[in-house]
Amino acid sequence: MKKIILLLTAVIYPLFSYEEKLGFTPTELINTLGAPQNVYTIRGGSPEEDDVLFFYKNSIYAYFNQNRVWQIRLDKNSSETFLGFGSGATEDEIVEILGEPEKIVENSYFYRRPDRGYPVILRLYFENNKLSDLYIYRGDY
Repeated sequence: MKKIILLLTAVIYPLFSYEEKLGFTPTELINTLGAPQNVYTIRGGSPEEDDVLFFYKNSIYAYFNQNRVWQIRLDKNSSETFLGFGSGATEDEIVEILGEPEKIVENSYFYRRPDRGYPVILRLYFENNKLSDLYIYRGDY
């Protein structure tokens, strides 16, 4: 039982720390993560879909729209943990910890997270059955 509680703590805490950044302003994110290594613009299909991207050297990406973080991404080069497991975890290992995904589309598993006044989606992207990228985002964008 103690092992399960420790595992759940390791899994849940990092997730909450990224989920809580959804909705942050640039100032709030900089106060939390420091200044980004690079700042980019990403063109959408229309001007209201354009994003500003903060890229951090530990491969964390923060996407802004209307001056608020709407998506956080950790890629396979990130030194951060992905919900208690790192890049390269297998699909089976993740299902063992998180349960069956709500939806599977191509190489991505989608999990619904508790709403924060808006829907929150967790997307795990796999390459060759190994976790590559993690996305936490507002489902209403």
